Amino acid sequence: ILITAPQGFGKTTNLDMIRRFCELQVRSDGSVVPIEQTENYRVFTAKYMKGDTEKHLDVFKDRRFFDNHFGKYSVIYLDFKSLKGTSYDHFLRSFRRVVATEFRRHKYLLTSKKLNDGDRASLNDYFEKIVKGQATKDDILNGVKFLTEVLCNIFGSKVIVLVDEYDAAVQDALFRSAIDLEQIIDVYHDLIFYLFKFNYYVERALVNSCIRQSGADLIGENDFEFLFFTRKHNFKSFYGFTKDEVLGLASKFKISNEMKNIESWYGGYYEYISKLDMFHVDSVVKYLKFKIFRSYWPKLKTMESFRNIFSDIDFRSEVFGIVENGSYIMEEDVADRIKIMDLHKTLNGFLHLGKDLSKISLHKEFLLFNFMLDLGYYTSKPFRKKVNGRAAVTLEVPNKQMEREIQVLAKKYLK
Repeated sequence: ILITAPQGFGKTTNLDMIRRFCELQVRSDGSVVPIEQTENYRVFTAKYMKGDTEKHLDVFKDRRFFDNHFGKYSVIYLDFKSLKGTSYDHFLRSFRRVVATEFRRHKYLLTSKKLNDGDRASLNDYFEKIVKGQATKDDILNGVKFLTEVLCNIFGSKVIVLVDEYDAAVQDALFRSAIDLEQIIDVYHDLIFYLFKFNYYVERALVNSCIRQSGADLIGENDFEFLFFTRKHNFKSFYGFTKDEVLGLASKFKISNEMKNIESWYGGYYEYISKLDMFHVDSVVKYLKFKIFRSYWPKLKTMESFRNIFSDIDFRSEVFGIVENGSYIMEEDVADRIKIMDLHKTLNGFLHLGKDLSKISLHKEFLLFNFMLDLGYYTSKPFRKKVNGRAAVTLEVPNKQMEREIQVLAKKYLK
């Protein structure tokens, strides 16, 4: 499964929670720690205050599910947040470091008595090359696949693969050389092929991302189920705080009287199933810490270059029109028909041509608004009528925080 959401909506927290629930704990000598002795078991079986009473977590109440799956899997966890897209060489070096981190985490395998001499020699070879920074692209990819095989054979269960911030390098590369971006995309395709295509040793995979083009463009249409933040799916309410959750936090911090202001500043993200609004997690948490209503939006490197979109007067007017008038209507699935290289071409047109850029086309306007939607600058709601025979949505600025962020982008360009 690939799930998208803007930064600060709890993707990493959810992924870490799943890792801690699923992963079997291993000592440095390779022996498995009994489940009841692990810190993760204490976390998931403890009682927590909910309202005025202590209660178990919901997942622990389903004892059959808990006993069947808790602490039963080896996990490969790849954090792509640090991947660099400034050039293909920088990307490959940072990719090697990410994989090296995971190999070090499973270093105990090298001394496992369950490993035969041939597999031990192969694993040691991959370990030496990857950790010492001497591995080629094929070494890295083959090494990750071999790691799934070794883990499965030693512990007797297929591996769960978790990938965080899958599209980080692509977002970074969107404003770089087209050749570098194409090479980076090729590595993504190869990773999916090596890790998941015909790989008996992988049980499940969960991948986090921001932009929708990280789906079919970076993974492939037939390999994963795509659950986009801007669409209806059953997990949507777990990415962001619900109003009830924020009400509970406000009560705990004795600021229930500020609930309307919290909602106007950090809420407003439409959730398709409940038809209620979600709140930006990081901003709510930081407000609770500092008690000041201001923007806590993460500073995205992508947007420093993206501000050049305001070179087009008409597009700038449309952006401020949404802020002032409330909405913008477009086809719902327009982003599904856009490729990463289309996005790259459009964004770099603004970056390099600036004020000399000719009038933006409607197609590119849709593309740019979808990009800002994926990054969290807008929220989308179903529109009652079709546009060009297709289902349509309205884009809206969700809250005061994003109004401020859009105004900051425009001011940086105008300066």
